[in-house]
Amino acid sequence: MSNSVHKRVIQIKTAEFFAEKQLNTDASAEETLDGLMEKIADAKAKLEEIKQEQYRIIEEGKARIIEEKQQWQEEKIRLVEEAKKEGYQAGFQLGKEESRKEYERLLTQANEIVEKAQADYYRTVAKHEDTILHLATGIAEKILKKKLSEDPAHFLPLVQSALKEMREQGVVKIYVHPSKYKAVLENKEELQELLEHDAKLSIYIKEDLSEDGCLIEHPFGRLDAGVDTQLDQIREMLEQLQQENRE
Repeated sequence: MSNSVHKRVIQIKTAEFFAEKQLNTDASAEETLDGLMEKIADAKAKLEEIKQEQYRIIEEGKARIIEEKQQWQEEKIRLVEEAKKEGYQAGFQLGKEESRKEYERLLTQANEIVEKAQADYYRTVAKHEDTILHLATGIAEKILKKKLSEDPAHFLPLVQSALKEMREQGVVKIYVHPSKYKAVLENKEELQELLEHDAKLSIYIKEDLSEDGCLIEHPFGRLDAGVDTQLDQIREMLEQLQQENRE
């Protein structure tokens, strides 16, 4: 009887052992499966991260290419504009220099014309000494109540002396800066009225004067005036000169 009981106990323990072992095996397999699923999920997540990173890198590369292309276009435009500007400046400087030379040539030509006109005036007067003598004779006849009909040649030296005096003392020259030449020239008639009718007024350009500078040469010397006073100083100088001449 005791042997029968002992066998049942062994059989029961054996069954319990195998049942427990089976449970442990199932639990281990389940844990292994869960671990694999977790690793698979992690791998998928990392793969997705890699894909996102690749996409980001590609998009950044595209954006950088577009940006660099835009920068190159802007740089190309800037270089073209800069080249145009440099070319324009070079052309402008060349044109400016040519214009300055042409301006100086015209100034020289204008002054030469004035000088030639002045010389021609004196030559014309010299050619008509006989006519002037005739006019002077008529004036002398009225003033002195005496007709110089006996020998008009005696009056010729007086006329020649007067002409010489006119050349040396009857000319007033005004020198101004080129920027003020037009303004003074437009008032030449008004300035001329301040002088005697037989006085000769000439206006010249003098580049080395300051813009508001004015130089007046007259028989008694030289006067310095300025255009910035709107010709008042010139008028005053001429009036003073005329007064001294009359005295």
